[in-house]
Amino acid sequence: GKGELQDAEEYFHRATQADPNDGEILMQYAKLVWENHHDRDRASVYFERAAQSAPQDSDVLAAYASFLWETEDDENEGGNRQTQNDVEKQETEPVKISKEENGAEDLTTTNYSEDSNDPDYLKKMIDENPNNPLFLKKYAQFLFQSKRDLEAAENYYSRAVSADPSDGETISEYATLLWELHHDQEKALSLFEKAVQATPGDRILN
Repeated sequence: GKGELQDAEEYFHRATQADPNDGEILMQYAKLVWENHHDRDRASVYFERAAQSAPQDSDVLAAYASFLWETEDDENEGGNRQTQNDVEKQETEPVKISKEENGAEDLTTTNYSEDSNDPDYLKKMIDENPNNPLFLKKYAQFLFQSKRDLEAAENYYSRAVSADPSDGETISEYATLLWELHHDQEKALSLFEKAVQATPGDRILN
């Protein structure tokens, strides 16, 4: 049980130090770190190193993809709760404190910032700027994450990636979508490879 997992982790950790560029070893170690400790940051570092060391190895990339997928789920759940709390705070606190005119100003700024994520606004912006990668990406994210309209999201992600082929985050989200929608491993993996190459310096998931 637990002891064996720790032994395996220790073994793979030593192996990663002995051969820091072996993608397979890095991947096994990343998986153990994630399964044993749910230490997302540490696992992510090793998965990333694995993917960079073995960009052609589909096992490594598939393991990295499923790790990203799992952690993105956690992050979205956490993120949504956080936003909900923030909204409640904003509703309760400033209204009591601020005078009415301040309240009115607050509302306009809030509406303005929300506007940029408002689907109708984004759709209008895309109609006016059909090749703007930022609007395409935000609208694709809305369709994928909020509306769960995967077919429509696929179209916008595809356009966003064509408009900006260097955005690793968009590419990896597009890969995740293809995997979920078609279980098209080859296409998803080749996109994950592109994502890793597009963002060699930073983390694919910020």
